[in-house]
Amino acid sequence: MLEDVRLLSAGFCLHPEFMAIRGGGWKPCRFPAGFVYLRHSRFGHVLFDTGYSDHFRKETAEFPNLLYAKLMPPRFQAADRACDQIERMGVRASEVGMVVLSHFHADHIAGLRDFPKAKIIATRIGYAAMRRARGIAGLLNGLLPGLMPADAEERMCFTDTLTAAGVPPTLADLGEARDLFGDGSALLVDLPGHSTGQIGLYLPETPRGALFLVADAAWSQDAIAHLRPPPRLVTALLGETGTYRRTLESLHRLQHAMPNLAIRPAHCRYGHLA
Repeated sequence: MLEDVRLLSAGFCLHPEFMAIRGGGWKPCRFPAGFVYLRHSRFGHVLFDTGYSDHFRKETAEFPNLLYAKLMPPRFQAADRACDQIERMGVRASEVGMVVLSHFHADHIAGLRDFPKAKIIATRIGYAAMRRARGIAGLLNGLLPGLMPADAEERMCFTDTLTAAGVPPTLADLGEARDLFGDGSALLVDLPGHSTGQIGLYLPETPRGALFLVADAAWSQDAIAHLRPPPRLVTALLGETGTYRRTLESLHRLQHAMPNLAIRPAHCRYGHLA
């Protein structure tokens, strides 16, 4: 079972608020690159996403990938890297046995190379889209294949190979879940619309109650609570607007059906869940 859950972030970007939520202003807002550390009684140290790392700077040093860094320049220091943060917690990067990727955008996978021993958990269709990504077309989809480890193929474990699991009735319209650890403590749930093969992580029991990590299915808790999606142009560039909004509507209904459930998008401010 889960013994520890910590919501952290590795760097951030600044974007005008209106890009993330309907009715937002032009003032730049900080969007942390969230990642989550979990410790499981059997599987040990696990991460959900990785945030930014210095591999991003190397991968975007030249054209055409340079355009990615120009359009969405991250702010981070070496000490912000996920591997450095968990080391300060007493965990070596080589001890991390799993990294679950919500999807393959650079701000979620840039630190993946820092965890050389970890099995990589992701959707088959998301990984296929990453492998197909080329040049400008790949950039427009937020994909930088060079961030993947050279041995990624051997380390991949696709979610469709995991045991199917039931979900609470209030989550049923999000579809089937997959049991990450085989004990019901962490369920992977499809969250389509933002990026090909995006998944969230539902944790029925944490020290502070149930927690649902929803990646980029929303960019703020306010968007979920008040059903305020980003502009259509933004969601169309990054995914499929109709599907994105249906997923957001499902999360909105879920929040009202389960008001005590903590729903956390990746780019909200994260903190320790004690």
